[in-house]
Amino acid sequence: MASPDTPQSTAATAPFDQPSADLILRTADLVDFRVHSQILAQASPFFASMLTLPQAPACPPSTPGAPGLDAGPPVVPVSEDRATLELLLRLVYPIPKPRAQMDDPQMMVPALRAAMKYDMALPVEIMSERLAAITPTSPLQAWAVACRTGLEDIACGAAEALKKTWTRPDKLEALAFMDELGDMSGISAGDYFRLKQYLMSEPGATTECSNLLSPPPNPEQVGNSQSEGASSPGFSTDIPGTDVECWPSSNIGQTTPFAAHQSVLAIHSPVWKSQIASLRAASASARSNQPLTLQFDEDPATLSALLQICYTHEKGKYDMPHIVAYIRLAWDDAASRNPLEAYFIAVNHRLRDCAKAAAKEVLVKKTALTYVSVMERLPPLVYHCLLVYYDTCRTMLREQALQALANLPERVYNHSRRYVDITDIRKAWEGAIDREWFGSLEGIKQVFQEELDMFLEKLASHNFNYMSYNDSGVTEYLRGFLHCAFAKQDGTERALNDDHSCHWNIGDISTRSTGMDVSGRSGSGRLAPGAIGNLNLNCTL
Repeated sequence: MASPDTPQSTAATAPFDQPSADLILRTADLVDFRVHSQILAQASPFFASMLTLPQAPACPPSTPGAPGLDAGPPVVPVSEDRATLELLLRLVYPIPKPRAQMDDPQMMVPALRAAMKYDMALPVEIMSERLAAITPTSPLQAWAVACRTGLEDIACGAAEALKKTWTRPDKLEALAFMDELGDMSGISAGDYFRLKQYLMSEPGATTECSNLLSPPPNPEQVGNSQSEGASSPGFSTDIPGTDVECWPSSNIGQTTPFAAHQSVLAIHSPVWKSQIASLRAASASARSNQPLTLQFDEDPATLSALLQICYTHEKGKYDMPHIVAYIRLAWDDAASRNPLEAYFIAVNHRLRDCAKAAAKEVLVKKTALTYVSVMERLPPLVYHCLLVYYDTCRTMLREQALQALANLPERVYNHSRRYVDITDIRKAWEGAIDREWFGSLEGIKQVFQEELDMFLEKLASHNFNYMSYNDSGVTEYLRGFLHCAFAKQDGTERALNDDHSCHWNIGDISTRSTGMDVSGRSGSGRLAPGAIGNLNLNCTL
């Protein structure tokens, strides 16, 4: 008899409450669906195979000759909830189909996943056809469902429908309509990148609406993606006399220890020194001659890098300020070379300051538009917020440049006591603002200087009005204008620190709450152990 405290299941509604059913599917929220095994076996090879195995009855058979309940149908617990299983079963049973549920794309996501899990071809076909039917009116929602369930054809159809109605606002990179999807869980930053690339491709371009859900076969050919993420060899030392074994975390599977020296570890970390002292005292009491064993929470790649630094260089978890400083220098160097990848890794590990510094490098070096493979393991909100910051800063810099030109007069009084018209160079500078986007005031100043040099070279080659500019002080005036107008600090730092104006907060967009995993569709949302080594730091944060 069940305990009074044991949660009791409830019966599903018709038609999944029929006494003629010979199998019970019990949902995660304890609802019993009485189904017919023959229908289930025909609809699902998964269930057809499972039903050949002995199943547990709903209640134990009565003792012969004693009062009690007869054995009920076998019970099969499933991980789906009531709504998901009911939609799935209604699609395989010869009964009217639930059109209302299939008009809501979000309702179809768990049902599609369940249908794929149980190898039910008919429900997948029906829901895919329904998604295709509602794509013209709800293309973004259909694209999101396709990303979450891996339906490439639906993703392409939705992207084509979006492109017909979407207009890019003033060369902005962020897709503003993505805010409608909320936290965008179950989608990857790589999915976002490929959709953006397709939408922003010019008419007639070679960009095809295919493989929107798949990484490129050669990631290094897309933008400046790096493929040099090979992990470095594990730590080892050729110094004889090792007397301590350093064991990485066993949570990731079978590991092997790194042999090291107690004296080296004790010098670099007071935390390790204390642990070693305790182990030595215990070893002395037990009169053991075996090497001491230190257990670590870190994965092998992290621990190997940490030990390597201890043996090659003179405040963190283990109170190692010198090593933290060295790692930060290594990080800054690698992040300056690969700022986009550094940004993603820093956000994933909640390194706010590192992420902000990398975001500024992305802005200056214009790498926000490129692809890195780590995008496949991170949610799109991380990428979307970076693009919003990118657009905000570029718009701010453009406005600053236009404001500077607004203060430039149309004529300059020269050494010959007459006015010289400078509207031509002003128009050249305005053209540069319309033609290019800038990541810093220094970048604007550099482009304006190049425009001025080309303008003067053109005048000199045609001997037209060159003396008015060059010998009369006008050129010196214009160069001085550039120095003064763009010498002040730009607004990117303020925009970076203004979470409200840029609509981002690294703590909020951390993958700990997004539901993405390294396989790309659902799970814990953390990068695989040692993945930070993909930045080729020769050390791991």
